[in-house]
Amino acid sequence: MHTCQKIFLLLLLLSGPASAAQQGGFTFTKILEQSGFGVFGGASLNDQGTAAITVRTFGVGDAVLVGDGRTLSIVAETTSVGSFGQAAITSRGDVIFSASSREGRRILLSRKGRLSTLVDVHAPFGVLGDPVVNGRGTIAYSSVLQMGVRAIVSLDHGETTTVATHPRAILVFDINQRGQVLSMTDPGRPTSSVLIVGDGRTTRIAADAADLDGGFFLEAVINDRGTVAFSAFLGEEGRRIYLADPRGGLTPVITSDGPFESFTLVALTNSGTPVFAASLDMGGTGV
Repeated sequence: MHTCQKIFLLLLLLSGPASAAQQGGFTFTKILEQSGFGVFGGASLNDQGTAAITVRTFGVGDAVLVGDGRTLSIVAETTSVGSFGQAAITSRGDVIFSASSREGRRILLSRKGRLSTLVDVHAPFGVLGDPVVNGRGTIAYSSVLQMGVRAIVSLDHGETTTVATHPRAILVFDINQRGQVLSMTDPGRPTSSVLIVGDGRTTRIAADAADLDGGFFLEAVINDRGTVAFSAFLGEEGRRIYLADPRGGLTPVITSDGPFESFTLVALTNSGTPVFAASLDMGGTGV
């Protein structure tokens, strides 16, 4: 997802009750209120300012909604036994999300109000995680191959490509405009995890948790140049954000030793500037 999309979405989620409120030089547009719907299960925003939002309504089922501050519509609903993952939206307005039910797991596409199945449990790849999507509509998701090997798979205009494999689970984080997928191996053993970047032709290690002195990865994003930004928890040293360039360089750029009490990595610009939300030691939050 583009950096501007992630920043605007973060501002959206921090916004107040007014439908178009001014605060700190920014204009906030309210798309959906939490009250009456349950809790938000994730959201994404495209370049046109349309958001796809997953809402969890306990005991009733999940719903995926699309809105832009003027209109709000329901893309899909589940029963009480089904659930949806975090929804992603492309620049053309297609909405992609995972769905789980007693019958299995699927990745669904909503295009112009019509739902179709992109991947299901009966296909060669069984879906494990939520899909990510870039502006071109290329999808990446975690899956299981026939022999139980875990894999990251990309799907581009109906063609699937195995990006990376691992004997244990793999968690997909992000995909850039070039189709490079950022994922993490073995999330169940965080101090042994590795961040990898692959596109189906080449694979490289962006960072290894073994180099963090007992720390582990929290969030990670990749820009169109292939630079990776990730946040890590380092025990008594707190949190830190690093930049990992495509040539193998690793640079710490933000720490919690200064004015920040805690922070969450949001995005990385193509010039290599990380964007993050933070709470301050002196109080208050911001981007």
